Amino acid sequence: SEHAFMWTLAGGMRDLGTLGGELSSAHAINARDEVAGMSWAAPGYKPTKWVGGVAQQLDTLDGFAYDINNSGHVVGSRVVDGRYHATLWQDGVAIDLGAGPGSEAHRINDLDVIVGTTPAGVFVWSNPEEGAVMLPSLGGENRVASLVDDCMAGNFIAGWSHAAEEGAPARAVRWEVQVTPLTDDGTRPDGLSVARDESPLAKRLRPVLGSSAVAPIWLQGG
Repeated sequence: SEHAFMWTLAGGMRDLGTLGGELSSAHAINARDEVAGMSWAAPGYKPTKWVGGVAQQLDTLDGFAYDINNSGHVVGSRVVDGRYHATLWQDGVAIDLGAGPGSEAHRINDLDVIVGTTPAGVFVWSNPEEGAVMLPSLGGENRVASLVDDCMAGNFIAGWSHAAEEGAPARAVRWEVQVTPLTDDGTRPDGLSVARDESPLAKRLRPVLGSSAVAPIWLQGG
């Protein structure tokens, strides 16, 4: 059998156990020592969150959990009609991110900005109203977003992309994120209205692909 584990300098390695089967795997940990991963529960793997070292099944459907933020919100994918769908698990509720069949959510930051992949490329998600927004590539079809930084700090999404030329190698890509306050009447600087919330910010994603000029993508603040 193979079990997920957590390691600390003070306590060393700690077996996190499973949902009752013989297999589990840990993929991410937050500042509260909550862990996200997967655990076998017949007939398949279930997305799993460990709190206080105790495994909690996040979904009745098969799937995987890849990341967890400091609020305990978990992202990954679950199987719907035989295909993976990018999913956010928050406060006991599974939220389909609307990225379509074959999608996976890989990273979530503390502002609940999520990045993941679909068969068509990389997407970013920040709220149900905007849904999954596709990011451009260097011209090729294979793209991966491997990191989304906290938008008030480093302000970027990182990953890789292939150029359009046949046989071109993968290249590192950084999509920059800028945070712009809304006006007092709840509009964006371009005049379009945006739903207000407790943190009235609009996150503008300006993909930076070498010297390519790409139009901004607007996302509601969270």
